[in-house]
Amino acid sequence: MKKLLNLFKCENKKEVLYISLAPKVITEESEKEKIKPYLDSLIKAINTKDVNNIAITGSYGSGKSTILKTFQEECKSYFRFLNVSLASFNKINNKSSKDSEKLERLLEISILQQIIYSVSPNKIPNSHFKRILNIPLWRKRIIAFLITLWVLCLLLFWKNNYIEIVNPNNWSIYKNLEWIGIIISIITFIGFSFLSYKIIDLFRNSKISRVSIQGEIELNNNENEDKSIFNQYLDEIIYFFQKTKYNILIIEDLDRFENTNIFTKLREINILLNNSNLIKEKISFIYAISDDFFTDKKERVKFFEYMIPIIPFINYSNAEEQLKKLIKDSGLEENIFSDDFISDITPFIDDIDMRLLVNIFQEFLVYKDIVGKINPVNEQLFAIITYKNIDPEDFNRLGSKQGKLFSLLNNKDEYIKNFIKDIEKQIEEKEEIIKKINNEYFESIEDLKKVYLFHIFKKIISFEGSDIQIALKNFDSIIRDGIVKYNYIDDSYYNASRRESDYSFNFSEIEKQVNSNLSYEERKELIQNKQNDEVKRIKDEIQELQRQKKAIKNWSLKEIFKEDVVDINDYIPLRTEQEGSIVNRLLRNLITQGYINENYIDYISLFHEGTISQKDKAFEVKVKSREMSEFNYKLEKVEGVVKKIGEKYFERKEIFNFDILDFLLVNQSIYNSKYKLFMKLLCNESETSLRFINEYIAQREDKKNFLTALLKEWPGLCEYIFEKSNYSITEKYELFEQILLCVEDIKEFLQIQGKDLIKKMVENDVMYLYKPENNNPFESQAEDLLNLLEVKIKKIEKPEDGYKYLYGTICFKNYYKITEANISLILKEFGRVENFKEVNYTVISKSTHKPLKDYINSNIQEYIKEVYLKLPDAQQEDEYKFKELLKNEVLGEEIKVKIIEKVETSISELKDLKSLPIKKALLENKKVLPTWENIEDYYKSCQNSLEEELIKFLNNNDVYSALSDKKINASYKDLESDILVCNDISDEAYHKIIESIESVYKELDFKDLSENKVDYLLEARKLSMSESNYYTLRMSFPNKHIILVENYFDSFLENIDNFEVDEEDVSLILNSKKISIEQKLTYISEIEEEFILKDNSISKKIAELIISKSYKIDFPYEVIESLYKNIVKEEDKIKLIILYNKDIDNEEMKELVGGIGQEYEKLFLPKRRPCFQDTEDNEALLKILYDRELIKKYKKEKNKIRAVAFYQ
Repeated sequence: MKKLLNLFKCENKKEVLYISLAPKVITEESEKEKIKPYLDSLIKAINTKDVNNIAITGSYGSGKSTILKTFQEECKSYFRFLNVSLASFNKINNKSSKDSEKLERLLEISILQQIIYSVSPNKIPNSHFKRILNIPLWRKRIIAFLITLWVLCLLLFWKNNYIEIVNPNNWSIYKNLEWIGIIISIITFIGFSFLSYKIIDLFRNSKISRVSIQGEIELNNNENEDKSIFNQYLDEIIYFFQKTKYNILIIEDLDRFENTNIFTKLREINILLNNSNLIKEKISFIYAISDDFFTDKKERVKFFEYMIPIIPFINYSNAEEQLKKLIKDSGLEENIFSDDFISDITPFIDDIDMRLLVNIFQEFLVYKDIVGKINPVNEQLFAIITYKNIDPEDFNRLGSKQGKLFSLLNNKDEYIKNFIKDIEKQIEEKEEIIKKINNEYFESIEDLKKVYLFHIFKKIISFEGSDIQIALKNFDSIIRDGIVKYNYIDDSYYNASRRESDYSFNFSEIEKQVNSNLSYEERKELIQNKQNDEVKRIKDEIQELQRQKKAIKNWSLKEIFKEDVVDINDYIPLRTEQEGSIVNRLLRNLITQGYINENYIDYISLFHEGTISQKDKAFEVKVKSREMSEFNYKLEKVEGVVKKIGEKYFERKEIFNFDILDFLLVNQSIYNSKYKLFMKLLCNESETSLRFINEYIAQREDKKNFLTALLKEWPGLCEYIFEKSNYSITEKYELFEQILLCVEDIKEFLQIQGKDLIKKMVENDVMYLYKPENNNPFESQAEDLLNLLEVKIKKIEKPEDGYKYLYGTICFKNYYKITEANISLILKEFGRVENFKEVNYTVISKSTHKPLKDYINSNIQEYIKEVYLKLPDAQQEDEYKFKELLKNEVLGEEIKVKIIEKVETSISELKDLKSLPIKKALLENKKVLPTWENIEDYYKSCQNSLEEELIKFLNNNDVYSALSDKKINASYKDLESDILVCNDISDEAYHKIIESIESVYKELDFKDLSENKVDYLLEARKLSMSESNYYTLRMSFPNKHIILVENYFDSFLENIDNFEVDEEDVSLILNSKKISIEQKLTYISEIEEEFILKDNSISKKIAELIISKSYKIDFPYEVIESLYKNIVKEEDKIKLIILYNKDIDNEEMKELVGGIGQEYEKLFLPKRRPCFQDTEDNEALLKILYDRELIKKYKKEKNKIRAVAFYQ
């Protein structure tokens, strides 16, 4: 598992903390202090006499399991705990009696199963529940063996009637005990006893049930199927607690099944356990249940003697601190989330507990590792993970483009579309207002009133006039009351008189007569707007709406809801069911605060979309919102954009646009300040600025205005072009040419743009200076440019005819860099170039172009480094020129070594060179002819020592093969002896080299040589048969001295007293294939008799040699007898007896002959007539016996020889 985890570790990345979601044991002292009251209460309750059923109550996630885990860890030395968890069952919602009973039965089975399976079977050997045991193979084999042994003993017991042994009547102290029978009887009775025990055990458990892994209990009869599992197996439960010594049973998750009957049964079980005389200790049951499980207070106190309520470890009030702690423990930056974000999101996590919070945080870490490459906002990532955990169903529907969140996010375009429609409607309304204002004829309200008064008075038939000023002043009350005062002529009297009267009218009809579309109040408002310059304000509003209309396309959901573009209550209502309300409140918060937005896909996938192009207004909005657009983004009205965007935005990179630059270059006098800011920003050499310049130059054909402007504003322009841009080499020089066309003073240009940079540029490629003669705009400055720069042109190129201006100057004034291409070009022009690549230095030295030779010789080190050592081919220099380079004092030894590696020419006489390092390099690179003279020269240069380099040289196949064909000079004795005792020389080289050595060494210190090399020395007979060589071989190389003996056996025999041997040596000599039998027979007479008598192999070999040649060597009878005893074949024994007949007396003869075989033994038994094969040896043996009167007679019968022994 560790290996697997290490595959996913990222290098150079801070490790993050992953926390288990399971309940944990609290280890920190500060945390322990918080739960100490719970632990104390538990201990007090357990130790209280009549408190046996204890409840730990609390809401889900309140920390009940954590407290119990910690309690077990703290008290494991005082109590023995047994844990039962019912988390594997599904809740049964059907409350029918049958289902309830079934649930109770399943719960009892599960509890009983967990209790029984919590211990190994050997802890409760008498339990009725039998489980499948894993019997090891070795144990099975032992059992099989014991059964087989018992059955075998049983058979033997009956067959041999060993029962008599068991009968006490047959016991006697005068008889020997028959131990085999006793052992067999004991094994038989032990087997019967064990079998009886098993049979009794089987009958005792005849009603055994077994608990299956699937959680079902199988019974042998069906009568107990309806009984309670607890009642049915009560004795098993009591027996379990009696044998295991568990004194605390912890039961969790039992409340989730909403069945109180099970608690009653467990309480009964507890009472029975504590009242049982078989169990000495008190048994306590601890239940972890929810606060709301027992709704009836009477039930709560009925089931438990003691209850401990748990205050939740974590809720919305302290979730902030817990989240900050997780961040700190994980090793992330403590400010990865703002305090506002943490306080915004934690209150909305419903029923938050440590496990849920940890799970959200750990998912955040996983997602962060996966999608971190696209740099998501951590708060937005955490927000989407939180929503995923709070409403996983809706989150999962995002993938299929469904769900509440998807609809909310995906409808952004619809929100914008609707909002734009609203804006357009507002614009239309405002434009209509402007139109109405402009269409209003009157400029003042007084004139408008007069019109309406005119139409009123026009209705009065007897109208003679009115005080207009008064009417105008009271116009509002007139039109409100519908009454106007007027003057008329009363002629009813004798004298007519002017009188005042009231006229009632309907002003609505008057309004229609004046203007059927607009009322008086509307026209009044229009005039007021006109007077207040409201048109300008409305136009500004329209313009703002237009801006807003364009800007809204880039709005986020947060801005949309913030600006009340959409009423969020229409999509995420607050008042729903409780669970939905929490989810909706969380979602509302995440959306309105911008923690979840339309870019959510970036946080849950690796896909990332590109930018969508916009119009002029979109570009303006992007600039102001600091969002980059494409440089070639097409603007329709550039001047309007430049006018509208303020100067402060020309200091930001978001302003970069090709159209804006083109406009500013042409109109820099009009927009000088913005032009200066733009160019200043463009010349800051930032990555964005350089990329803009690159793309502008690549896409615009007319670059002169731009380059001229850059040259004035940017002293580092040339540096950028040649050092930092990604232009091709041709594009760089074309740009440089265009720049030069803009330059009036070349000296000033070099000073501003940098002499070194321009020099480097010219040296890299001078071809751009090659212009048609008499037609070059800067022809007069070209040679001055070369002289001022003191160039060393990197690559000379031969120009075409008519373009050779400066070419000759470059070649003869050495304005070129020493390179292979340049030298080759000059040699082609002024010398010969044959074999230039193979014998480079030799060709240059023999060239007739003196400037080149002088240039190379005066810069020999540069030539070697930059040209010679970089040549692709190995050099075949003349040996003289090769030595000339090796003797050059200007060149250092390091360069000379590289020259040696480059040249394939071999030095014929090493003595011509004096430098030992150079000689060493020549040897290392095999650039020395393999002659004994060169070997001797290097050997002496190293103070008569075989250095590592010389050994490596000798180990080369070509070297030692060549040396083996030549005999080493007899005067090179030191070299010769050092080679012979050198263990570092390879075995192959050693084997070949010693062929060149003619000397044979009486004394040589070869004890440290490898066995192979010693074999080669012996094979080549370079060691004589001296005591020194013999004993060195005998002591340092086991059995190798025998090879020396084989090489010089005669010399060995002559001086045998000088060479010590042991039994093994004698045996090896006798068994040697290189020593002849005759030589071995000669040697046998020199062998000490003690070796023959002690070593059977020596005795046997001597017998074989003697018999093979029928060669008799005088031996005493003891030796003859030893030889005889080590002979296997009868015929060889007969031959030995015949060979030593005269040295054996009759008694010895009878002993030896009788030992040949059973038939031969009969020769000396009375009245026997043994018969033998008719062979010469048998006949000769019988004749000897007959002559000695050891047998009566013998005669041939058919193909046999029959002998007759004496009768007595």
